[in-house]
Amino acid sequence: MLSSYRRLLEREREQNLLHQFDTFMGQIGIQDGQASEDYFESFKQMLSIFESKGSAPEMMKEAVESEFFTKIMTAKTSFREREMRKLTHQLCDFIERSASNSVDDESFVQSLLANSLRSAADAIESSIREQRSEGESMNDLWFDALKVGLGISKI
Repeated sequence: MLSSYRRLLEREREQNLLHQFDTFMGQIGIQDGQASEDYFESFKQMLSIFESKGSAPEMMKEAVESEFFTKIMTAKTSFREREMRKLTHQLCDFIERSASNSVDDESFVQSLLANSLRSAADAIESSIREQRSEGESMNDLWFDALKVGLGISKI
């Protein structure tokens, strides 16, 4: 009986996560069903990082360097600074909402990542325009600046 209840809870948790994910994908303008499935698989791989026994900074570094994070941050190649900040904030909100499906330690690191990303995004938007070279993608510049802001990479 208890194992049946656990399976039911796990299915409900997965359905809730899938609903949150679909909502997030709609917010950022990715409507293709096959692409969404690919993103969801890479998202679940990113979530598995938070189940590891690494330190919080190591998990945050792995999450930001994950395939999912990279795909999301480079999905829209024509975005400007304001749109990149909005995308980053939407990603933060989604990570925080998905943290409610995690156990305590996972939830803490996911919330830490979301809050750190949000702070970095706010700091980046005001200073990034001057750093952009001709022909350089805003997505790449923004993504690199996020890594620097989080202490994952150096200039």
